[in-house]
Parts: sequence; structure tokens; C-alpha cells
Amino acid sequence: MDFQATEEQRMIANTVEEALKELCKPEMLREQIARKNIFNAERWQALNELSLPTALLSESAGGVGLDEVAFCAIARAAGAALLPEPLIDSAGVALPLLAEIRNSLEDKAFLPPSFDTSLTALAEGFEHAVLVHPLRPFVPHADTACQIIFAEDNVLWVGAPNNFILKEHETIDPLTTLFSVTPHSATRLPLFEEGLTALAKAIDRATLFTAAQLAGIASAAQRLAVDYAIERQQFGRPIGTNQAIKHLLAEVEIEVAFLSPLINAAAAMLHRQNALSRGHLANARLRAARVADMACQRSLQAHGAMGYAWEADLHLFLKRATVLATQWGDEKRLFDLAAKRVFNEGEMPGPGTLFETAV
Repeated sequence: MDFQATEEQRMIANTVEEALKELCKPEMLREQIARKNIFNAERWQALNELSLPTALLSESAGGVGLDEVAFCAIARAAGAALLPEPLIDSAGVALPLLAEIRNSLEDKAFLPPSFDTSLTALAEGFEHAVLVHPLRPFVPHADTACQIIFAEDNVLWVGAPNNFILKEHETIDPLTTLFSVTPHSATRLPLFEEGLTALAKAIDRATLFTAAQLAGIASAAQRLAVDYAIERQQFGRPIGTNQAIKHLLAEVEIEVAFLSPLINAAAAMLHRQNALSRGHLANARLRAARVADMACQRSLQAHGAMGYAWEADLHLFLKRATVLATQWGDEKRLFDLAAKRVFNEGEMPGPGTLFETAV
């Protein structure tokens, strides 16, 4: 199977990358940090003009109709730009889940009138939503969401922020504030077979797009290191001409390059919703967290003492990677997913079939 990006996917990726470069300039992000303003409504409006908040929603529902492979490119760009707004959480996870839940409930009597109103606002790209789940009990932007989805056993609690008790938690990342959420007066929706399937797929999407964001952070941290190694001079020549620096960064370049096909493979197989697809997903997510950490640490080494300064942008990538690495389960959960593939039905498939690539 060919995991190279198509021409359309490359065009989408380039368009989003260029847009986010302008929307997330370092000075803009630092101004948000100084004002403690994590959600920028003007930036969200700019994202909406690109139809990004509805990227995964079907065209019949008013969205763009992209698939998970194409959306991974958007998630990578968001990670590389350190986008503070919850584009990936809302467009990639919560909104598709809400649409699928609505379709799964034949008896719409379960739905409060506000549900369709919120879904319409989300489908028009004006608002955002977040999913709270035991695998991610602390969520960003719960205070500014128009709809919070709280998953618990076989039910969902849905409502506006004032239907929940929110508790704010600061993180190491100055551009990420997390909230713990407790249902208060939210609407209870039972999950039947189709709803449970939709929730499982939403969790897989969240895991996948977290990996893609981490891949974007790895690429950006590597780019910072290379640029600095070319610019910074010592003894009359760029420090990048030293073998130690070359090898340090070359290893990261290889890891980043090999990470993309892993994520694309997991995205291409996500629709299967079986042990094989989740084995790929676990592999991609584990590798992405490790590569992002490696890229940030190596970039820090290349920068030397300058890398520890607040004025250097590198620390923002390192902090965002640290927070993202805690999202949607820990390493144990991911290793368990891989183990289910390895020991599927008590059989060891062997290296030739552990991560087969046929779709």
C-alpha cells in the first residue's frame, strides 16, 4: 500500500500550514500568554473561513467531507503551529461524534431542543465542542465550548458549560488550560450499539490526531534546531558543520521521516475498528510521543544554554508535547492495544503479519 500523500492532501496541508504560520506567529502566541487569553475568537473565525472546523463533517451535513488521512495533515499543521484553539478536539473528534450520535438515535425524543441548535452552530463553524472521557478526564476549552460531551459507561451527558461543574487546572504549557468536568444539569443520552460504535471511533480519532499533532511538534522542533545550527557561529563557522551536531539532528530527521507513514497507515485503517487497526494506532501514537520528545530534547541540545531561555520558542513546543503525551491514555493502554493484535485469539501472527498494510 502507498502511504504517500496525494496531490489533494498535499494541497490541503500546504494551505493550512501557510495559514497557521500567519495566524500563530510567535509574537501573537506570546501576547495571548501575557493576557492569559487561550481562546482567540478572531483566529477561530479565520479558521472557519477556511472551513476547518467542519472538515470531517460530511458534505450533506454542511461540512467539507475530508477523511481521517487528510485531517491528519491539518492536525500536523496545528501541532507545528502550536495552535491554542481546540480545532482538532472539536472538528476531529466532538463534532463528528455528535453528528453520528444524532443519526444513531431513532427516537429523537432523547434529544433536548438545544442539541440541534448547538449542532447547527457547530456545523456552521461558529462554535466548538469537546469530549470528556475516562481516557482524558481533563479537557481544554471546556469553558468556551457550546457543547460538552461527557462519556460515562454506556451513556453520554451533553450540555453547555453551565450544565456542568468545571474546575480549572493549569498545566506546564502556558497555552493549555485543562478542566475537570462533572455533570450537573446536563442531558443524559443512552448509548445503544450504534452510539457505542461511534464513541469507540471518536476515541480512535482522538488518539490518531494526537499522534499527528505530536508529529507536527517534532517537525517544528527539528526545524528550529536546524535553523539555529546554521545561524549560530562558533570559531568562525556555523555549529551545524560539527559532526556531533550533524549526527544529533540527522537521527531526528530519520525518526520524523519514518513517523509519517506510521500515522498515515493508522489513519487509512481506522475505519476497520479492529485489533489490526488499533495495533497500528497504538504503534503510531507511541512512536509519535517518543519522536516529539526526542526532537525537542535534541533541539534543546543544539541550542545549548539559549534553549532554556524564555525568549526562545523551543520551550513552548517541549511543553505542548509534554501535555499532549498525557492525552487519551498512557503507554500501558497503548501497549495493551498492540498486545491484542499480537496475541489475537491466542495466536502469535509473527513479524510478517503483525502490522500488515493491506486495507
